[in-house]
Amino acid sequence: LVDGVELHSNFSFPSGNNTAAFTIMFILCLFLKPKFKTFGALFFIIALLVGYSQLYLNQHFAIDIVAGSALGVISTFLVYLVYQYIFNRLALQWAEKSFLSLFTSLG
Repeated sequence: LVDGVELHSNFSFPSGNNTAAFTIMFILCLFLKPKFKTFGALFFIIALLVGYSQLYLNQHFAIDIVAGSALGVISTFLVYLVYQYIFNRLALQWAEKSFLSLFTSLG
């Protein structure tokens, strides 16, 4: 036990800190991937250290950490897929047309 740290015993599932850490890590990995491939491992290690600190301070159980990590990665990936679909598929169809053709097709 660490001196001065208050132990929490309720409402610890899933770990919100770990969810946020893995969400930020995964967003950075997705958007910085083409330019900074080597930073992915560093981001992952930082996210793991957030989870380890929660275990070390007895604020969460291991299953809370795993569930928070999975929730962060899965939710970020689903939002990224929706983002890719909207901006790559739907947005390009009208963006390839000229501005004048958008108004002439209405009438």
